[in-house]
Amino acid sequence: MSAEDNIMKYGADFSQACKEAFGKPVDADSESDLLQTIYRILWKDKYLKECTKDGRIKGDTMHSQNTTLAIVFREILETDFERAERESIRNDKGGQSVSARYIISRYAKDKKNLIKRFDSIKGLKEFIAVYHTLGNFIPFPVHCNGPRGSGNTKDYWDLSLYYIYEYYINNVDDPLRDIVGNAKRDVFRKWLDSYKVSDDGQKSWDNFINENYLQDFVNITNGTCGLPKELWSGHFSESVAPNSKEEIEQFYSNASAQIMARGSRLLIELTKRMEEIDT
Repeated sequence: MSAEDNIMKYGADFSQACKEAFGKPVDADSESDLLQTIYRILWKDKYLKECTKDGRIKGDTMHSQNTTLAIVFREILETDFERAERESIRNDKGGQSVSARYIISRYAKDKKNLIKRFDSIKGLKEFIAVYHTLGNFIPFPVHCNGPRGSGNTKDYWDLSLYYIYEYYINNVDDPLRDIVGNAKRDVFRKWLDSYKVSDDGQKSWDNFINENYLQDFVNITNGTCGLPKELWSGHFSESVAPNSKEEIEQFYSNASAQIMARGSRLLIELTKRMEEIDT
């Protein structure tokens, strides 16, 4: 039996069992009907124009799990045997060095063992538990979700925010390419520009943060929004991806805290808006 048959079959069978039990999975940030309703209640129409296609609002999951989880497995958790087996699969089939499909296959084959290893990374399981919850979703320009994931920020939201800050505060346009590349830079710029004029005359950056409920993602002084908070110490000045277990654990801790805080903020505002609708 080849490595592909021995490992990836577990993942395929596990995925099929999940589909039969729970239905076909959808991309929640854009396909969830509940999120569509929430987006329309909490965001003004002018901010949703560049995010809407065929009547549906496109979204993005701000703090991603794939990049960091692949680093965790490849650099910390993987055994020598697993590494050799994975390389055999990659040589035969091509593809990513560590993919989400591969990690699912590992989980399906030996759940208890992998969960035990996950426990050795502080905050990992807690992050996985919250990353696909309300506080981590945001309306996002059409066709910009994928480019952000494959762009120079490697899907780290604090870097995206840093480049957006540069665009608003220092009028620097070039960093937008680092978020979504050249092909989607124009639509991304139009989305950012929709926040440039607020109803109460706020600065563009402050308006962008407040209208997207991102106050917990930035430093605030005397009510003014400043630089985004780094997901780990030195992130804005050093490498894009974490280089150590300490940086990885900082990412999980900080990202989870931001997601939960924003989720609470959104629920409070949503409750207020729903009460206004009822009256």
